[in-house]
Amino acid sequence: MEFDVLDRETGMLLSTPARRSMLAGLPIMPVPVVHTGEIRSVDQLVSLTRPSPYKSKEWRDALLVAAEQSGSRFDMVAQQTEDSDLAEGLYLKQESADQVQDRFKFVRADFLQTIEAADGHWHDRPILPNRLADDVDIFAPKLGVAGA
Repeated sequence: MEFDVLDRETGMLLSTPARRSMLAGLPIMPVPVVHTGEIRSVDQLVSLTRPSPYKSKEWRDALLVAAEQSGSRFDMVAQQTEDSDLAEGLYLKQESADQVQDRFKFVRADFLQTIEAADGHWHDRPILPNRLADDVDIFAPKLGVAGA
């Protein structure tokens, strides 16, 4: 998935329309854009944080299976996993027509609290592989979404 493309000649990141134009037709999926326009308040920003499109309804069950397959203790994995269906936060960009002017990351406070409360840094914990459902092909064309 793409969210940034660096123009190595200018050293600038391409704007969303410029990235989409450059990558059109390639098997690279763009990250979803949840809002375009000015953000006028913290409350508006918080309201844009939605359920993660990358967590299935069964993600907790899949986490248990992944923990078992990796030989990890599920109680430890669960303690170190933020138990929310919401996305971690938002990646914000200020863009001109052709390039990114500035970028920011907004992370939910309750996500940060869970990470800080977990024992140790993530790189010291067991790594569980991300997986797709058996019937998911991220490169298959989507039908019936004209104009998307």
